[in-house]
Amino acid sequence: MTAPKWLLPVAIVAILWNLMGLFAFVIDLMITPELIAALPEADQAIYEARPGWMIIGTALAVVGGTLGSVGLAMKKLWSVKLFVASLVGLVIQDVALVLIAMEVNLAMAVIIMQSVVAIVAIDLWFIARKGSKKGWLV
Repeated sequence: MTAPKWLLPVAIVAILWNLMGLFAFVIDLMITPELIAALPEADQAIYEARPGWMIIGTALAVVGGTLGSVGLAMKKLWSVKLFVASLVGLVIQDVALVLIAMEVNLAMAVIIMQSVVAIVAIDLWFIARKGSKKGWLV
């Protein structure tokens, strides 16, 4: 079956969205102790409370989402598995955020943004899954 006309524009927007996440992740990895010290105290507390495995979850989420989006644009079946990997990474990240929230008062913006990220990630997985069932992806 032929893929719908909206699939490529959605995939392109998904690539851009995930590239922003990947860029933010890389910047986060490059932040120095001096830069952390210059942040507001609440943000410093988040960095101090963040477990190392959260970084692994974030990497899985953003790399899986970015590559899954590229696969979706190419109409590749493997994009479904990459979106699943991205969701697994997102769950790891969210578990860490819940644990951090027990120690640190998270800003509402963090919670809202993480919710938006989750909604987009789930939607992309649903689109890829639908594409695999309908034969749009090969």
